[in-house]
Amino acid sequence: MLVMIVMNNIERREFYGDGNYDPETSLIALPRGVIGNVLAPSHYAKANLDKNGIYNCDGVTTIDGKHPTYGIVDDEDQSLMCCRHNPEYDSYLAPFKIVGDKLHILCSSYPFHQEVVTDAPQDLITRFKERKIDATH
Repeated sequence: MLVMIVMNNIERREFYGDGNYDPETSLIALPRGVIGNVLAPSHYAKANLDKNGIYNCDGVTTIDGKHPTYGIVDDEDQSLMCCRHNPEYDSYLAPFKIVGDKLHILCSSYPFHQEVVTDAPQDLITRFKERKIDATH
């Protein structure tokens, strides 16, 4: 467990970048921790269900431009999100940042982190800036 906490801290620090990572409020990055800028990946990276009943992640990629791994949003309806994230283990929330007009979400916990990128909704950008917790580069 100690290794997981240390590695979560390292990977979150790399994700947020210098000047955007608050060591005082993010010192212990537990897998279910909700410290820092967080949101529900199930809402912002939800997989689309087309008319043929096939899920797709159009508009969501990993940071390296590949297709993301699916994660289950809800056991009852088996809906999917476009990131490797397990709400039972990782919490319903995940760290995020906005870079330009893109939303970056750090899904899951060490050693399974996956950073996904999608267009940031304008209302999220506006609320983010109004709160003065700028994590843009």
